[in-house]
Amino acid sequence: MIFLKKVSRVEKTEKIREYNSQGLSLERCFAITGMKKNQYYFKQSGNKSGRRPSTSTLYKDKSTGDTESIENTTFVKRIVDIKLDPDHANY
Repeated sequence: MIFLKKVSRVEKTEKIREYNSQGLSLERCFAITGMKKNQYYFKQSGNKSGRRPSTSTLYKDKSTGDTESIENTTFVKRIVDIKLDPDHANY
């Protein structure tokens, strides 16, 4: 029984460069290593993707209809107070 070792992307890239320098086409190197073109050419940017976390939340007062910006810590504190209030249980 043959067990195949898992090879990292970096190791596969090194093998592709080695085989290519010996005269094999890149297509053949990809077939041998099992690596796809997009994996070979991918360059990590080092930046985190996605939206940065906010520091404030827009809050609309239902009674007046006014909208105000509140710091997230203050807003979370309001939510915790509501959750801990026995009159507002299970909300």
